[in-house]
Amino acid sequence: MDFKDISYIIAVVEHQSISQAARSLYISQPALSQSIRKTELELGKPLFHRIGRAMTPTAACQMIVASGRKLLLEREMLLNTIAHLQDEPHEVLRLGMSSFYCRHLLPGILQHFQQHFPNVQLDVAEVKSYELERRVADGQLDFCVLPVYPMHPELEYTPVGVENIYLCMHRSHPLNQLAEPNHTINIQYTREEGFVLQNSVAKAHSLQERLFAYAGFKPHIIYESSTWEVAIAFVISGIGISLLPDFMLGDQPEEERPCYYRIQNIDTTRPFGLGYRHGAVLSPAAEELVKVIRSEFSRLQSRVPAV
Repeated sequence: MDFKDISYIIAVVEHQSISQAARSLYISQPALSQSIRKTELELGKPLFHRIGRAMTPTAACQMIVASGRKLLLEREMLLNTIAHLQDEPHEVLRLGMSSFYCRHLLPGILQHFQQHFPNVQLDVAEVKSYELERRVADGQLDFCVLPVYPMHPELEYTPVGVENIYLCMHRSHPLNQLAEPNHTINIQYTREEGFVLQNSVAKAHSLQERLFAYAGFKPHIIYESSTWEVAIAFVISGIGISLLPDFMLGDQPEEERPCYYRIQNIDTTRPFGLGYRHGAVLSPAAEELVKVIRSEFSRLQSRVPAV
């Protein structure tokens, strides 16, 4: 069993399907099936319970995945170290972000590294926010960019920016008449309104709970999603009101843009950070990554339209 075999087994476990794993690895399904069978014969134990098309890992397979991820990570670190010893500077930073923040932050980050750090390779994975920290803890990613709270117990966080959350509603909504001239609004006015909010797997869920606990009422939730894009689509359609981040303010054409308000007397900011495993030492390239992400946060927030 070699590194390739281990990576194949991990892919099948993650996708729970031979066909989907094969597509992610860019190999044929028969080739992947043959590799799995070869490893099973070598070990003398089955690696998967095959129920229909579903592939459920056996205890032996789970042991391989747990240790294999660490081995693959150590191999990557070793190759990076050897490259430096050979005076051929080449470093790979494996970075994860949700698709929403990739869209806003990634172009500027990649442009900076291509211009100033051509020997640093940024491997970026678009991953759901609730998956990012697990992948860093498991060694599948080196870093992730996401809201700091709630914190993952196996990660450390370096601050990169602060996001502001606004109350958002369609421009024809009656609550607009209750907003103050300084574009703030009392959250108590929303007690009887239907909300489109982030579901329990989303990092924003903890901020929502804190906000409504402070306000002293439970919101009437008409829909929950794991993405901001779904929430804004509901609001633009005139269905419900929502809590949305400041990056959304410039995403819609002027004629479709809903109304955004700061909430009075409640802190609706949340810190963002670069998450990485406890004890990891940031290389000069990683330190530069922190600086660039901070710069992108500041640049994008300076372009947010005034509410």
